[in-house]
Amino acid sequence: MSTNPNLRKNFSTPTLPKERIQALDIIRGFALMGILLINIFAFASPGTPPFFTAGRSLSDQIVLIGLLIFVESKFFTVFSFLFGIGFAIQFLKGKAKNNGRFVPFFRRRLFFLGLFGVAHIIILWEGDILLLYAIVGFLILPFREMSPKKLLRWIAGLLLVPTVLYSLMLSGLFIAQNLPATATLTTEIDMEILGIFTEAQISAAKIYSNEQFSIILENRIRSFAETGFLLVTRIPSVLAMFLLGLYVTKSGLLSTILEQPTLLKRWRNWGLGLGLPIASAVGLASLFLPITNVLIVAFFNQAIAGPLTAIGYSSTLGILVQNYPRWWGFQWVASYGRMALTNYLMQSLICALIFYGYGLGFVGQLSLVTTILLAILINLLLLVFSKFWLKIFIMGPLEWLWRSFNYKQFQPILISKTAVNK
Repeated sequence: MSTNPNLRKNFSTPTLPKERIQALDIIRGFALMGILLINIFAFASPGTPPFFTAGRSLSDQIVLIGLLIFVESKFFTVFSFLFGIGFAIQFLKGKAKNNGRFVPFFRRRLFFLGLFGVAHIIILWEGDILLLYAIVGFLILPFREMSPKKLLRWIAGLLLVPTVLYSLMLSGLFIAQNLPATATLTTEIDMEILGIFTEAQISAAKIYSNEQFSIILENRIRSFAETGFLLVTRIPSVLAMFLLGLYVTKSGLLSTILEQPTLLKRWRNWGLGLGLPIASAVGLASLFLPITNVLIVAFFNQAIAGPLTAIGYSSTLGILVQNYPRWWGFQWVASYGRMALTNYLMQSLICALIFYGYGLGFVGQLSLVTTILLAILINLLLLVFSKFWLKIFIMGPLEWLWRSFNYKQFQPILISKTAVNK
């Protein structure tokens, strides 16, 4: 098995910037920018899922469908893939040194990641992904010694089984909607759900426009308690992408994949060729099907369309990095990716200060196009922040805090106080 020399370092000492794989930071940076494009709508128009289009103009519906097809569940899933690679890199470092402390170290790492997630939920936003990553991270531990071939079987099962289950649920619903005995009942359920979503949207806008942080906090915790169980539906796709990252690393592909343009193009073609049509079908369904059907159809996006498209996106970025390795823009995006934890939480902080009542209070007041432009502006500001921060510091502030917790001692952060660039 071919392995990158950067993977041979003992996990018990932190990875230095010069040892990082820049292509992964670039992909991580792009994924983070894509995540904001969908997350910002949870701040701008809280209370309903992104595919809820009732009461919107046709142009707004088209924008939302575009986000559903190209963004929703795509970049989040790219992040999951990169998490799996990070896990595998740390595991191989520990294994190369015959160091038996990897599992306790990784569990501690996940524990503190979960704490970041809980803090994110309580203070800023209930749509956090860090807690989910921490939970699924514990599930990946039993797979660390599994062969690449078995990993592929698990990946296929984790993607296909939920897809089959959702297909059966959707088929059953279609039958119920067309049977005289149950057609009226299903229509009543649709109307009730539609009313709940509409009321939730109005109620959430009123609550989040309140200037009292305590009221927003109380609602956010209650909202997470009521809808947090939906995280379980994301576990199969997230675990599948974790395992795909593990597979790519253990099989040796990670160290050679940028030298295999044919393989990257094949992954791109299959990923986008299958993922985008499925996502497009989901998007169109959200326009024409009853709301109950749309709720089930939406799960296809996270179960199969998201992972496939994520593979296509990652491969496309890999090809671009291969063809234009010295493009200046990649340096900025890589800086964004190196500070992923800090920037992810900074996105939420900035959005909270813009939309919530204790900030500028713009919740429910901005058009979809304005909201997207705002997301682009926030990404640009964080790109600049990351680039200049890393001229002085080795890592982002929250990365430093997380790493210090992981290694049970404060880590160096100033470039001038280390030999990192020597």
